[in-house]
Amino acid sequence: MPESGRKHVDSRLLVLMDKARGEAGVKVQDLQVNDVLEVETESGSVYTLKVLNPKELMVEASGGKFGPKLTTAHVSNCIAVGNRFIVGNVLLSETCVVKVNGVQVLPCA
Repeated sequence: MPESGRKHVDSRLLVLMDKARGEAGVKVQDLQVNDVLEVETESGSVYTLKVLNPKELMVEASGGKFGPKLTTAHVSNCIAVGNRFIVGNVLLSETCVVKVNGVQVLPCA
């Protein structure tokens, strides 16, 4: 993200973005209750994951293979571009884009 655009982003998300760049992924345990992840996969599916309990990696998932129905599930801790991750017992396609609360975190601009 260009430096001029950073001034419009929540400081907590800026820290998360910088950390994701350094670690090449977003760790669910670094998020807060009610944060919302939007994950777009290589197959074109978009999943919405609302964090219920970051320490226990528990989310409420919808979209893609889950459809509009909300599904409570555990997830992999790290979500990284180019990697697959698990929601419940479902292995998703490779990740292309990750947003947190509407702000694109990965891939890094």
